[in-house]
Amino acid sequence: MTSFTTPHLHLPDLCSPRPDLSSPDLRTIHNLFTSNYYTQTRCNQLLDSYVRPQLLTKNLGWDGSSFYNHSSKHVVEWNKTPFQILTALFLFGSEIDYNTILSVLGSENFELLLSWKFIKKTHTTLISPYSGAHQIYPLTVNSTTADTTALILTDWPFLNPDLPTQFAVMPVGYDSLELCVLSNLEKIGENRSVCDICCGSGIQGINYLLNNKNERIKVNFIDLNPRALSLCEFNVAFNNLNRDEHTFTVSNCWSSISQKKNDVILCNPPFVAVPETENEVKHYYADGGGDGNNSLKKIFSEVIERLNDDGVCLMVTELPNVLSSDKLVRRFLGDKEGKVDVAYVKEDVETIEEYSKVRNEEMGNLISVKEYVSGVNVSEDVGFIVDRALVLIKVGRKEGEDKLHKFESGQKEVKEYEFGADEPDAFLGEEGRRFLAEVMK
Repeated sequence: MTSFTTPHLHLPDLCSPRPDLSSPDLRTIHNLFTSNYYTQTRCNQLLDSYVRPQLLTKNLGWDGSSFYNHSSKHVVEWNKTPFQILTALFLFGSEIDYNTILSVLGSENFELLLSWKFIKKTHTTLISPYSGAHQIYPLTVNSTTADTTALILTDWPFLNPDLPTQFAVMPVGYDSLELCVLSNLEKIGENRSVCDICCGSGIQGINYLLNNKNERIKVNFIDLNPRALSLCEFNVAFNNLNRDEHTFTVSNCWSSISQKKNDVILCNPPFVAVPETENEVKHYYADGGGDGNNSLKKIFSEVIERLNDDGVCLMVTELPNVLSSDKLVRRFLGDKEGKVDVAYVKEDVETIEEYSKVRNEEMGNLISVKEYVSGVNVSEDVGFIVDRALVLIKVGRKEGEDKLHKFESGQKEVKEYEFGADEPDAFLGEEGRRFLAEVMK
């Protein structure tokens, strides 16, 4: 096992001194969540029936539309059961009265969460998630034996003032969930070697392990951010998976990785197009350079030779000029063998102006939209960029015809919440998953 040292560490897996991740305490904490039905489905029900209408009517500055986009520091009123306490703290980031938590969860559970720094006292009478910046995302894993819930500890966006921006770990969004859907379609087998590159919190590798838990699978988790690797290792232990069977490697893409071949490579790389002129320290997990392709080129340049004969690379990312995006992936692969499939949702394609407006708002409008557009609308790989979209990619070692697959949801605004998703997304709905199963064979 590898230990990591990173500045400004404020997560339970990164406390000083480093905790014992084999401690039965972790299982006890995990059971506290699962025994109180902390699942995607039940959390969605709470979101729809109580959280959204209550927060909207109180005008608290949070639209309550998803787990991913927001948290609320406000003291909440749904705090009468253990499930409500856990969701208020760890799904929505709210503060709760000390005596309320103590009476509902009990002193033993309270002290356990406090000692592991899942929570902290923010006031003489209030308790919040530690540093107010950590979410525990309940991921539904559609296992071959029975559905289960993985608990993924990660960051909310932009919320921890003690954490250098570049060390933030990617929250769980619908891009992560789409890749989980795609990887669940892959046939399982014994003794599989899996690589989760740009692993972040470890959600992809953990989902693959739990979805195939009767098979002997070893995962190499790889990330440039050492804090992400420590968090990933914590999540593997937290979900009762044997850390000693897997490896955790700090590496800028393939730079520090041996030439070992893999059966499956999972990847959700940094893909946000960010103007190169921006001098702000950027998130490791988001910044893809001016055209969003920086990490993609590095990964695809060696992906074929890192796959076994029947191996596949599964990726979620954004690509420019969507109608020719399959050709762009082929260009990154060079003249190497292999087959490329790219799938996208027609309604998700944004003009470069629409894209720049949204991304600039996410960055706090540090520059004008016009400046943002001019910083991301040209690429040395594709020339002038007219649009961008989130896509799913499958690259296989076996040769075949490259294909681009368009899915039309038929709706201007998709309203699909299946697969336990907390945000609407076409590929997470029943029709979208059926489409992927057909075209991404």
